[in-house]
Amino acid sequence: MSKAKFRLLSTGAGFGKTAAGVNELICQVMKSRPCVYVMVAPTYKMLTQVTLREFRKFCPHQLIREYNKSEQKITLINGVEILGVAGDREDTIDRIRGLNIGGGYGDEIALCPEYMHEILIERLRDPNGCMKIWYTTTPKGYNWLHRIFVEKKDKSGNPLRNPEDYEVFFGTTMDNPYTPEEYKATLLNTFIGVFAKQEIYGEFVGFEGLVYPEFRRDIHVIDTAGMKFEGIVAGVDFGFTNPSVVLKVGLDSDGRMYVLDEFYERHVTDSELAQWAKDNMGEAEIFVADSANPAGIQEFKDRDLNCRGVEKRAGERSENFVLSGIKAISGLLAIQKDGKPRLFIDKRCVNTIMEFENYRYPDKRENAPDKEAPLKIYDHSLDALRYLVMTLNSAMEGIIYLE
Repeated sequence: MSKAKFRLLSTGAGFGKTAAGVNELICQVMKSRPCVYVMVAPTYKMLTQVTLREFRKFCPHQLIREYNKSEQKITLINGVEILGVAGDREDTIDRIRGLNIGGGYGDEIALCPEYMHEILIERLRDPNGCMKIWYTTTPKGYNWLHRIFVEKKDKSGNPLRNPEDYEVFFGTTMDNPYTPEEYKATLLNTFIGVFAKQEIYGEFVGFEGLVYPEFRRDIHVIDTAGMKFEGIVAGVDFGFTNPSVVLKVGLDSDGRMYVLDEFYERHVTDSELAQWAKDNMGEAEIFVADSANPAGIQEFKDRDLNCRGVEKRAGERSENFVLSGIKAISGLLAIQKDGKPRLFIDKRCVNTIMEFENYRYPDKRENAPDKEAPLKIYDHSLDALRYLVMTLNSAMEGIIYLE
């Protein structure tokens, strides 16, 4: 039994890490006196559809006195309150800043910025609780979790003053006997090399062949709340087994692009995706999608959305079209003479940020060309953005719209 104040369970997909996290929460809150615990997820959708749902699945209903859905707050019979907090909701984060909490649990914490961890530490001061915080996640590169829990270093690279407070545990997809074998086989066939180490075996890995090495959170990730824009446009990447994506992008008077919001979800039909876009991003002047799916584009048009497919130049290889789009996005990420890039990502778009930090080229092989096409992993938001950028790019001669 770990006695560390802060614990991290880093596992592959399908391990059952969220189930482990919420069951630990149930055990801790039932041993506590009246106080507040927090349950954290990167986005409101993940909080409500995954983490809270998993908690209510395992928590005996006799222990729950009240569930306030509008506030995402669960009150137990012993007086303990569990407050659901989403990393993309400023109002709930502000509520943490005004609370003394007795403990907390963070799900898929690798998708959250370090400031969430810092806020939790700051408010962890109520001795009626366990005074501990634990996280579960599939790792996403050498991020702040690796620095703190593995390297035991602070932001300045100095050793932590309290390294004994941080402990990490690892698990793999293969460890869970209840995960379907078909699912395990799919992952083994999909992920290779360092991606297999990360997504299946839960290891922290570094990516040398990043497609966008220019991307930096401290430069490109901002809070766009309250900003006004000259126009709103959107990019679409169709999927089903892979995530379907819609990105809402704002354009300012200087032509800079701001990714304001994202839809990023698996097992969504083209019809469902189009309806979501209609309900949530209907103000977009244009939706630009992959022309390889004319039926999906038609679903958007059927809902009176101005959706077009971007097509590569006649006779151009698909690989060259992808690399042209990558070059265009890299240009937007570059710092301009005024000290700013031409592309920003709102901090709520956790999956888009994650893809920028994980999208990479294959490992370099002897006698292989330097500019191979990137791996088709973690490219769904970036494909949607690429279609949009290629359409809006002033140097777009030869691009064809499919009506």
